[in-house]
Amino acid sequence: SSGTPITVEWYVNSVNATTGDVTGVLAGNMFVTYTLPTGCYTVRNMQVDAAPLATTGTAVVCSGLSTVLANPSVGGVWSSSDAATAAVDASGIVTGGTAGTATISYTFVTTGCSSLRNFTVNPLPAPITGTQKVCKDATTTFADADAFGTWTSADATIASVDGTTGEILGVTPGNTRITYTLPTGCIATRTVTVNPRPNDISGANTVCYGSTTSLVNTT
Repeated sequence: SSGTPITVEWYVNSVNATTGDVTGVLAGNMFVTYTLPTGCYTVRNMQVDAAPLATTGTAVVCSGLSTVLANPSVGGVWSSSDAATAAVDASGIVTGGTAGTATISYTFVTTGCSSLRNFTVNPLPAPITGTQKVCKDATTTFADADAFGTWTSADATIASVDGTTGEILGVTPGNTRITYTLPTGCIATRTVTVNPRPNDISGANTVCYGSTTSLVNTT
């Protein structure tokens, strides 16, 4: 670092002595020396630029949803290796597209040095199928083509759901949202409507053969 060539085959922060591949370890200026068996050498000054600090934030998102990455270093711009999989805007908001992986980079404009973050986009479950209307005290069943998910109800006082089978029980008339969640955390939702039953039938419970009686329902 004093300016005097270092008499080894290669030298810089980190260098492969045979191939000359250089890896920057500390920011600053160093000399790279290539020395022949005769002792003759050539020297090149090497500058190692500082990279941005580590990028933080969740590196997983579901298709169609967004999450935020951040980098404390100033002077960088965001980019994605595959915007169709994971698009990133100028503020670090990453939106999942097609399922897969992409590399999100935060790059210094002046030096081109980057902080890289591997990013995964998980697919949403298949659309939920099944009858969306059920009577109070009756059942219907939702299904999803993707296995290993769990069923939940946004309001079990309106409609409860078996977490494994997707069987829904109408509890109280109204609407609620049924959610199917994969182990990745990605979800599909569908609304179920619970309809009221008619009031009880009133009237005589017996009638003679050939005679007539009237039954009444106030609904």
